[in-house]
Amino acid sequence: MWQRLRLVSMTLALLAVGTFSAEPADDIKPPSGYRQWFHVNTMIVDKGSPLFADLGGMHNVYVNWFAALKKGGPYPDKSNFVTDLHEFMMSDGS
Repeated sequence: MWQRLRLVSMTLALLAVGTFSAEPADDIKPPSGYRQWFHVNTMIVDKGSPLFADLGGMHNVYVNWFAALKKGGPYPDKSNFVTDLHEFMMSDGS
């Protein structure tokens, strides 16, 4: 439970930092094959969240095998995290 909470907290912190120092998305390419990495979290930031204006959408978080093998402490070198952000729309509560 604590590891999941830490992962979500770290993801939000990285997203917040990335929001302020982000480059235009036109030239950013995701790592090839990241969808075959380990899917570790899905998070939805909807209109009820104060973060919606900056981070609204469905976030799928993937880690490569270096990060997935972590057993506590800092993540090893070559650990990669990818947040795949999708827009979504809710209609009539679903």
